[in-house]
Amino acid sequence: MGQTGRIDQPETFVHRDAFVLSDDPSRLDLDFILDCLATTYWAGGEPRDRMRRALLASHVYGLYTPDGGLCGCVRILSDGVFNARISDLFLLPEYRGCGLGHWILETLLHASRFKEVRRWQLVTEDAHTFYERFGFQVFPGDGKFMTLSRTTT
Repeated sequence: MGQTGRIDQPETFVHRDAFVLSDDPSRLDLDFILDCLATTYWAGGEPRDRMRRALLASHVYGLYTPDGGLCGCVRILSDGVFNARISDLFLLPEYRGCGLGHWILETLLHASRFKEVRRWQLVTEDAHTFYERFGFQVFPGDGKFMTLSRTTT
């Protein structure tokens, strides 16, 4: 059993430009991730110990540069069948705008671990257009909650 409390095997995906997306707990630099999350509008006010516990209780995928440096992250909470929630997706500024965020989301929406998930959820204040490209729709209410429903076999 790894540091995240899961018993399943880590998943690793390789981008055509040699970036690596992996949830291997031995590669994750939680302190670096927590430092990055502390600068975001959604997690900036959260106590560090609470964010650490949230990370450890989730599927956390790090995005690594071709030389092995951590340059992004995403956290997914899921039962693997009915529901999944995307949280804390970020890329360091110098890696934004080159398709890596799109690749991360596309990869995870179709990953074997999440292939049966029927409903994906997330909350965003400023990335609606990005998520709408994948079929997410704003749920009626405050305009921040988005869902993606899909049929699975």
